[in-house]
Amino acid sequence: MYSDNDVVQNIANNIRRLLQDRNLSQTELARLTGESDMNISRVTRGESVVGIGIATRIAEVFDVSIDRLVSPPPEKTLPKIANTG
Repeated sequence: MYSDNDVVQNIANNIRRLLQDRNLSQTELARLTGESDMNISRVTRGESVVGIGIATRIAEVFDVSIDRLVSPPPEKTLPKIANTG
């Protein structure tokens, strides 16, 4: 189970990664979601709790699920070890 702080940090990390992947600025995300630059900045630094409304708008901008925003990033897949037995 994740603490509230874990979820806030997951959201911040995921939004930063999505911004970078989509070559989008925080200012552009603010404009697209109708949020202030300051609020988006706080969210991406993990300093602000995201309400369901803003989470929904952010998810829509990036075309991802809200679950994708709040979940920890997937760990790198480890190579499978062949069963030699």
